[in-house]
Amino acid sequence: MPFYTCGPNEVMIVSGCCQRRPQYVCGGRVYVLPCVQQIQRLSLNVMTLIIESSHIYTKLGVPVSVTGVAQVSATWEGQGKNKSISGTMGLSIAVDLKDCTIERMKRVVRQ
Repeated sequence: MPFYTCGPNEVMIVSGCCQRRPQYVCGGRVYVLPCVQQIQRLSLNVMTLIIESSHIYTKLGVPVSVTGVAQVSATWEGQGKNKSISGTMGLSIAVDLKDCTIERMKRVVRQ
């Protein structure tokens, strides 16, 4: 059956033929045309990420090791929803979103 449902803590992204822009469904159901459209899911739950950067050099050349914890989630409200979700299209969302976020946080720590 090509009907899909999701809870309030999840977003379904329907893309493919017959649509100019992807359709976003948060906490509802959607009909997907088989073999023509595809569906992806994005969890809106908070993810706890441990960021470890060892032997980072400061501007003065001093080596330091930094360990941090970040709690992140995809935004759904306001204008941030399109940026948050469109940045994850094509990723295997659970693993790659964490990896991208950890790399981004490591860059922030280095600055």
